[in-house]
Amino acid sequence: IDGTRINYTTEPQTYTNQTEIKVSIKIRNPQGIKTIQNIDGSTIEGNSQTEKTIETTVTRNGTYTIKVIDVENKEVSKEIVIAIIDTEAPKEFTPTVEVVDGILKITATTEDGDETETSAKSGISHYEYYVIDSSNNETKYDTNEISGLSSGTYSVYVKAYDKAGNSKESTKVESVKI
Repeated sequence: IDGTRINYTTEPQTYTNQTEIKVSIKIRNPQGIKTIQNIDGSTIEGNSQTEKTIETTVTRNGTYTIKVIDVENKEVSKEIVIAIIDTEAPKEFTPTVEVVDGILKITATTEDGDETETSAKSGISHYEYYVIDSSNNETKYDTNEISGLSSGTYSVYVKAYDKAGNSKESTKVESVKI
């Protein structure tokens, strides 16, 4: 290959609730690099180097363009797509709780927060289930079917997590009798 090659990586590489993404851009051209117009609009001199790495940050999802001019004045552009920032928590929800043969069965369903200009919609990752007894002792469960609870009255709530780590606590369901 005798032309310009532009590759990039991000840190983190998957969905995140951070508002700053590190972008590492590696540029190669066997004839040499004259100038680089970085994704932030700044110009970087290539000094005829055949390989250059640029570290930059972005604070929003979007499509960014980097332009490279080689020593023969050939221009190459590459779009860098960032779509991993998700700062919106999942939507409000109320779980359904039923007792079947002494087993507490919790059904929780919610949607991730809406996609916005600055926030992706990563999707729901998992739920955590919480049971509070009459003495106000709270126990977390990773399953939605809970057995072995003593007879009594309980409160139940669920936490939903999206793939970026944002969470939303459900409305509490009170007076669940076992």
